[in-house]
Amino acid sequence: MIGRHKAKRLIAKDVMHKPVMTVTPTMIIEEVLRLFVERQITGAPVVDDNDNVIGVISQTDLIRYQRRAPSASAQSPSYYHESDGEVLVSHMELETPEGVIVRDVMTPAAFMIEDATPIDDVARCMLQQRIHRILVTRRGKLVGIITSMDLLHALLSVTKSSEVH
Repeated sequence: MIGRHKAKRLIAKDVMHKPVMTVTPTMIIEEVLRLFVERQITGAPVVDDNDNVIGVISQTDLIRYQRRAPSASAQSPSYYHESDGEVLVSHMELETPEGVIVRDVMTPAAFMIEDATPIDDVARCMLQQRIHRILVTRRGKLVGIITSMDLLHALLSVTKSSEVH
């Protein structure tokens, strides 16, 4: 059609965060908590010595671990609550036994997509799997991460640009 331009279809690499902060399976949890607070993030991929993704650790994993710990009280404090499988925290002050490392707490699986994946497919996957972050790869190597907040930002920018036209 003359006079209309086709809108660019967003793909994963258009909205991903890079570089990705990663953690190792032997990192102590207190260190991870500090990184989450400093970087204002809620999760990170776990990589081995060869930078292969072996899992993910999230604030939800940390809360669930604390709830299962023998020293945990029968009821979690009121500032923790679950919403669609994600534990929302009003602040990050967890008591973890000394010596607890990422391997003890992490989810040993990660959802990954290629960087050329259309953003609507990314959103569909996150909704179906009920996850809040997905790792972005290029030819099998980790190149970025997309969170549910990144998808909201992308939606907002597309909405704003369509209002301009």
